[in-house]
Amino acid sequence: MEKIKILLRLISFILFFAVAIKAGDVLGNYLLRILKIMLKRRQLLI
Repeated sequence: MEKIKILLRLISFILFFAVAIKAGDVLGNYLLRILKIMLKRRQLLI
């Protein structure tokens, strides 16, 4: 019974990290896109 609890905890940790990394990638790409747009606008203004 203890082994099952430890296994479930491990699986939930792995899933949490996988989701967090995926969300980080999505957020990173979004921020990069915004930065590129801002840089383009700045070039247009100058």
